[in-house]
Amino acid sequence: MLKTKIKTISSAAVLGAALPLMLVTSSVSAATVSWRGASGSDGAKLSVGANWDGGLPPAAGDVLEFSDQGTNTILENDLAGGVAGPVSVGGINFNGTYSGPSEKSYTIEGGAFTLNGDIVASMGGNAGNHSVKGTRLVLGKDITFKTTKKNTLTVGGPDQTSSYTVTELNGHTLTLDGDGSNVSLEGGIKGNGKIILKGNVSSRINLDEEAKVEFILHQTDTKQRLSNFKGSDFTVDSGGLLIGGASKNSNEDNVNSNKVLKLSLMAGVINPGYPAEMMMDNKTSNGCMYSTDFIARGGTLELDVAKPVKKNTCEEHDQIVASSSVDLGKNTELKLNLSEGFKPKVNDTITIIDNTGKSAVKGAFKGLKDGKIFQVGKYHFQINYNAGTGNDVVLLVKGTPSAPYTGLAQIVTSPVAVVASVFAAVAILGAWKFVEVRKR
Repeated sequence: MLKTKIKTISSAAVLGAALPLMLVTSSVSAATVSWRGASGSDGAKLSVGANWDGGLPPAAGDVLEFSDQGTNTILENDLAGGVAGPVSVGGINFNGTYSGPSEKSYTIEGGAFTLNGDIVASMGGNAGNHSVKGTRLVLGKDITFKTTKKNTLTVGGPDQTSSYTVTELNGHTLTLDGDGSNVSLEGGIKGNGKIILKGNVSSRINLDEEAKVEFILHQTDTKQRLSNFKGSDFTVDSGGLLIGGASKNSNEDNVNSNKVLKLSLMAGVINPGYPAEMMMDNKTSNGCMYSTDFIARGGTLELDVAKPVKKNTCEEHDQIVASSSVDLGKNTELKLNLSEGFKPKVNDTITIIDNTGKSAVKGAFKGLKDGKIFQVGKYHFQINYNAGTGNDVVLLVKGTPSAPYTGLAQIVTSPVAVVASVFAAVAILGAWKFVEVRKR
């Protein structure tokens, strides 16, 4: 769609001088401008009018469209925002249906954008992998990075590369929505705000030391690894699967980079280990998730157990490690996955939550009050919420295939059970005596 500008430019020299002003001054109405790309040395520059339908470069607030018809797909963002900061755009769309013999992928590099609209990759046909890599991306409002169909979208570039990008949340919410193929967020994160993860998403980010970010895993088919979210809050909400903490024997830097402030489970699943499909040897690997506080209000805490370790390490079983507080509420389920090599002895222990803080554990897993004995496969466990150092959640092995749990020990050690048994015995004896008297 074409747009009309107020100014009449009579000379190429004047056009060049006026370009920065045009980009920070709003047009009569924001429009969608379509990239076509031109030949020559300037055919990849966003500031050159000849590269756009209509012959004029984008104005502030315009939506940038990169379709299946455009050429020169490796592009340079040389749009000048002037003293107002990065040039403002109303969104970036990769669209159309490409039917060429090879994939069509756009890459926008360099420069900076203030985003007042979403970045969407919806190209059909033989679409490829689109990316936006600038020195700086500033959110001007709540924004979504979204894919549909099979094309992927990468926003930002990783650390120690020429495409390293800093995304500034600026108090807004950023949603990564992999409705089609993968959406990936890379680079640095600054400012305060929320990042919502939906569908096929991944991230490779570094949080600024002063950033305060809440990550929300939101959608049942979303799988996310807990990595490089240091200093943030992470919530599993409305489904999703959070996996992959760190090894407890990892170096301090690795542990700190995986430690979040508040880890919350509202729905979905948290599994501190790594599923077999993520590992080179195709075997499940155990891990720990580190947080200051662990809060559970629903969903499932799923733990893979290879064998118990009395030293409370998580090399052989998954574990939550909380340095301040643990609140389990009453509606979160506990699920244990026992490996084929799991062969514990009676009275072995498994510390599933290592509470290194001073406060007691609040709440309990659904249906598992303190001291409850439950069965998983051929094994019986007793759960205790004040074990270990006094406030850890520990499973005590009560029965194994070679030493089955009968329940007799519980009857002997339970005062209530003992009293009940005595009364039952007295009642039976009394009934027998009564029968004897009647017979006489």
